[in-house]
Amino acid sequence: MGYSDEEMRLFSQIAYAQLKEGYDALLKENPGKKVFTIAEVKEAAQKAGVSASQLQSLDCLTPEQMNSWKISAAYDTNNDTGFAACVIETSPGNAAVAFRGSEGMDSLSNVQNDWINGDLRLLNSICTTQQAEVEKFLANNRSLLDGYDSLAMTGHSLGGNLAEYATIVSGKYGLDDNITDCLSLDGPGFSDEFIRAHYDEIQQMCDVMRHARWSFVGTMLNDLPGVDYKYVQVEENDDWNYPIMRHSTEHLIYDENGNLIEGEQDPLSHITSVVSEGFDHLPGPIGDFVVGCVSTLWTGAMWMKEKMFEDGKLTTAGKFIIGALVVTVGIFGIVKVIAVTAYVLLVVAVIAIGALIAVAIFEIVRDIVVAVVTFIAEVVEKIYNWAKDRIAEFVQAFNDFWQGVADWWNRTFNEGYKYANANPQIVINTNKMVEYAQRLSNACKRAKELDWQMNEMYWHLDIEWDAIPRLAALLRAGRLLDYSYNLERCAFAMVKIAGEFDKAEESIKGDLN
Repeated sequence: MGYSDEEMRLFSQIAYAQLKEGYDALLKENPGKKVFTIAEVKEAAQKAGVSASQLQSLDCLTPEQMNSWKISAAYDTNNDTGFAACVIETSPGNAAVAFRGSEGMDSLSNVQNDWINGDLRLLNSICTTQQAEVEKFLANNRSLLDGYDSLAMTGHSLGGNLAEYATIVSGKYGLDDNITDCLSLDGPGFSDEFIRAHYDEIQQMCDVMRHARWSFVGTMLNDLPGVDYKYVQVEENDDWNYPIMRHSTEHLIYDENGNLIEGEQDPLSHITSVVSEGFDHLPGPIGDFVVGCVSTLWTGAMWMKEKMFEDGKLTTAGKFIIGALVVTVGIFGIVKVIAVTAYVLLVVAVIAIGALIAVAIFEIVRDIVVAVVTFIAEVVEKIYNWAKDRIAEFVQAFNDFWQGVADWWNRTFNEGYKYANANPQIVINTNKMVEYAQRLSNACKRAKELDWQMNEMYWHLDIEWDAIPRLAALLRAGRLLDYSYNLERCAFAMVKIAGEFDKAEESIKGDLN
């Protein structure tokens, strides 16, 4: 079953809801039952204490979808790894697997699990923590997923990357034939290392994979070879933070069939795509160092935020930190504190600028190397094509020579060839061929009957000397009748040939018309 892009977007939003508690509760209450409507799962989750905000992403569904679409599996290791996925059965034999994307930066755990370990560590990585969870999910639900004739994989943001990862590795779990569609909704790409390691699997599944992007997130890192990538239209506005906030799926525009409309790349992604690819193409240790620096600064800033503020108010730790800052300023003076802070920021800026310069230099060197290698490859290809053409010409000349010899021989010694040349057009009465074949077939039947009657005569001959001549005559006659099988094959061949001539005639008539 094919789903529209709008339906795939709805599936991706279902993955953001906290459904695990409600689904597990229904499993306990209904032994032997595995599939429940989304409305039932939501109600059970609310009874289990899941907050309204954790189920808010389901608000985009209609009442009909809430009561007809069903959850047949809910997998969630969000607290430990940030990963969550669910299987949404839309009709018997048809389902979609939705993977949760990166959640908000309002908590340290989200930043660490999603934005750093999930997104940032895609750089120079073959398998991240959440991608490893994808394989656990496929292994644990292998029999369930194999029961669907048509499976769609989807997810938004990081969830889109995980949907593509699941599709690529699906062959390991015997699910590659079940997957009919995979749509990444503005998900980040993959590292060079990953693409090299999984190139064959990517080529096997690229025909069912699609990637829609409309913000800087969807253009980060490298595209998968052979996959259908396109920029799509979103609603525009003049808010200062819109280049970042446009990553949300709520801004997407669909056509009358519920499919995304092709658009253009946004200006910010022109920059981020080059920078992210450049960092990924740097040697592994440098890329890992950049990831480590950004992770440390980001985690530190989030830790400070969580420790200093709670519900928008200063905590005890926050008051202590501000007090310590005031004391430090009092002891060293505002000028020194500002100078030290400026020095630290300058060092960080120099490292960042140095890294960007290194990326630019690496890109230039890479382009030069690619250009040189391409030039050499083109020259080698031209030489190869020239040699191939010369060899083909030699082979053709050789074949022409021997064909000429064969024609001379046939013209000189082959009577049939002479007749064919003298009579280039022949008329074949296929009806007569079929008639002759029928007569041959009838003769074969009579010969078989005579053969059977003669076989009966063997038993009535007395084995005496005077019977030997009669027995020899019967054997000779029986041997002649054995040719009836050959005649029957000839009759069959004549009917078949007549049919082929009729087909050829009809084909020629069709071409002339």
